[in-house]
Amino acid sequence: MPTGTRARALPRFAVAAVSAALCVLLGVSCRGLFGPRYGKTVWVAAADSGADFLTSTAISSSPALGPDGTIYIGATTSWWWPFPPMAGEDGFVLALTANGVRKWRAGTSSGVGALAVAEDGTIYAVAGKELRAISPGGESLWTFAVDSGTIYPPALGADGAIYVAAEDSGLYTLNPDGTVRCRRQLGALSLGAPVIHDGGLVSVPCYGKIVTVDQTGALQWVYATSRWSTRIIAVGGSGRLYVADNDSVLYALGPHGNEEWHLGLSDLASPGVVDQSGNCVFGLAEDDTVICVSPQGVVLWKAVTEWPVRRASAAGTDSAFYLGCMEHARCLGPGGRERWNARLQDATGTPAIRPDGLLLIPDGGALRALTTACDGPAASPWPSSRHDIRNTGRSD
Repeated sequence: MPTGTRARALPRFAVAAVSAALCVLLGVSCRGLFGPRYGKTVWVAAADSGADFLTSTAISSSPALGPDGTIYIGATTSWWWPFPPMAGEDGFVLALTANGVRKWRAGTSSGVGALAVAEDGTIYAVAGKELRAISPGGESLWTFAVDSGTIYPPALGADGAIYVAAEDSGLYTLNPDGTVRCRRQLGALSLGAPVIHDGGLVSVPCYGKIVTVDQTGALQWVYATSRWSTRIIAVGGSGRLYVADNDSVLYALGPHGNEEWHLGLSDLASPGVVDQSGNCVFGLAEDDTVICVSPQGVVLWKAVTEWPVRRASAAGTDSAFYLGCMEHARCLGPGGRERWNARLQDATGTPAIRPDGLLLIPDGGALRALTTACDGPAASPWPSSRHDIRNTGRSD
């Protein structure tokens, strides 16, 4: 007979129960804590392998996905010459396979600031004063340009219309062939990208106000904010707009332009997302804070990061928020608790979540793919900075 007592191992179901209880107490994902390591690099695709000490290339747009799974990114190449002293920039659109292998490259006259992909696979690239349409095979289809200022990211209507706001105070509605369907004078300097919401209404952030028109360009309503700088940071349920101004005030506007509530912030708000519960999550542009606000205007939580969060996060099906912050990719769970962070090689940009849960995030002059615990974008009114993986800017 043995003289000692041997301890019994806990049954597997008991281990699982204890693990699940710890997850609940800590507010983290069981998959992220006890499963495979998330935030792991799957592949890295360099935007331009031909750069030298006189040039530098950086990813300058959020990734977009085509109907066939092709990944599109926009890039900006800055260059200078010492003799005589000269400097400038140009850009290009790069198409990648689902595994990050280069398919084609299409040049642009200046750096690419935004991309959107239509249902038929046409890519719309914003490059300075131009909006360029590119076929899924990389051929240039047409170019729309304004005389002054720059063009903001387009919004793509369900009927194929392309809504473009420019700094010349105009909102242009383009047909899929690039012809101008109509132009609406907004009466104030445009300050950001249009969004489509509430059954086809188009709202544009302008100097001191939000201007909303219908699909024909007819004015529907105008809401004046307290200061000159306005930005639409997200679209919530029932067509609600979340708007921030230069006084660091967050407004919730109803579908008819009525103010539902407003909330004072400590700083300017960066673009945001809306989670599956309808809460708006965004960063404070000059502060090291991510904040979550309920549809009723109640601050639910704040999370402190190491660096200011100036770009939008992406909301996943795992109730997590994925964001780029300086040289890190971060995953925040419910309550703003950090689940993991991954060190990148260079400054990062706006991330996107693929339908299979892979996180695509700019990393300086490359696009990096990271593993996550989610199964794709959250089923919410506004899960990413331009609503969806195609960057349509349309909530319905």
